[in-house]
Amino acid sequence: MRLDELRAELGTPDAEHPQGDDTWLIYRDDSSTLRIRCGGTPEPVAASCTATLASPSATLAEATQPLGLWPACEPDESAAAVSTPLVRRALTSPGGELLSMTATVRAGRFSQITVFDEEPEWLSRE
Repeated sequence: MRLDELRAELGTPDAEHPQGDDTWLIYRDDSSTLRIRCGGTPEPVAASCTATLASPSATLAEATQPLGLWPACEPDESAAAVSTPLVRRALTSPGGELLSMTATVRAGRFSQITVFDEEPEWLSRE
């Protein structure tokens, strides 16, 4: 989405910071802080977004459902059972592009979910 589309969809951000060629939009509510990085000229578009959860979740499904990413990022994982602090998934955008998603595990719970506008490079290595 372009900056104007993001603002129309999500409202006025709590903070907006230009940084180099990027613009960062920050939205906060009781459940999370959403940081969206927009890049490109002349019409910046969302390149990545990170949701930091106010109450980290025990499972990937619980962490991603409120963000509209479940069940697209199946299968479910228990944060307490993962062997690395990062769970990765490939997602398909509404336009058909392949995207990357990471879910960060801290203290045995999913604390952050990030989606990037890049194809998952790890798919070629698995």
